[in-house]
Amino acid sequence: MKFVLLAVLFILILAYMLYSKSDCAVLERIPYKDGTTITIVNDSCSEGLPHTTNAHTIIMPLGAWNSTRREETLRHELVHIRQRRDSALWFEFYRTEWNYEPIALPPELVSIQIRPNPDTADKPYMLWRNKWLFLPIYREDHSLKNAIVRVYDIHERRFTEVPPEWTAFFLPRLHQIEHPHEISAELLTSRRICDASSKLYAFFDKNYN
Repeated sequence: MKFVLLAVLFILILAYMLYSKSDCAVLERIPYKDGTTITIVNDSCSEGLPHTTNAHTIIMPLGAWNSTRREETLRHELVHIRQRRDSALWFEFYRTEWNYEPIALPPELVSIQIRPNPDTADKPYMLWRNKWLFLPIYREDHSLKNAIVRVYDIHERRFTEVPPEWTAFFLPRLHQIEHPHEISAELLTSRRICDASSKLYAFFDKNYN
């Protein structure tokens, strides 16, 4: 078991190094709301994907900064900033209202090439209803953008389809379903209505409005 844990730790460190390896060049730093800083970087940095690196920094590739969707992207990333600052609060919400629990990666999945995400790095593996694990997995091109989310049933020890129970509670056309951090950021940005979002909006209004 100790060897498996060490192997998992090594893979996570290597994956993060690959994610953040850089060709990233800082072009500008801009003070932003809630004590955050927007760091503008070149578009080849992390394949042009916006993300956060700590509780105060939003990384915005130049293309995303110049996009007509800039404000939407910044709202999304500000949710991740709040998740970083109030981690225990968010994970308690996920546990009590959304039925997610953090788990260690099952040993049989250690060899799978899982795409890292700096916005979910604190607890990257979240189990839904004690059964389903959603994993972003690299395709053959090893592209961050092209990774596909697959669902693993830890009891049957096999990959399966997205559970209909999950789709009924959340929504069938969410884009970032790998982790509740991403789901909540997407819902809070889009303000779409479903059972999950109603609980989320009540939680967010209570703690942040």
